[in-house]
Amino acid sequence: MHPMRRAIGIVLIVVGGVWFLQGIGVAKGSVMTGSSLWAFLGAACFIAGVVVLRRALATTQRAIEQRDVETRDAAQPDVDRSDVDRPDLDRGEPDQ
Repeated sequence: MHPMRRAIGIVLIVVGGVWFLQGIGVAKGSVMTGSSLWAFLGAACFIAGVVVLRRALATTQRAIEQRDVETRDAAQPDVDRSDVDRPDLDRGEPDQ
């Protein structure tokens, strides 16, 4: 699992959202208010955060699926099937 990647993604999303809102003038009270530069940087930061978060969650999901496969495989005992009767094999035994 990648908790650091998830945290970075969330921080980028939050910071990007705040910068974007300040850049478009919705969030007031800063020198960044109304500046298209901060709207652009905020949008880019937000998108980067979404990408980082999605990749971290996908990696986590793949790790969980891999663990489930390994657990399932470990739970199934190895069976020696060499002596199991198979009707599709002709063993040369006479029909009765």
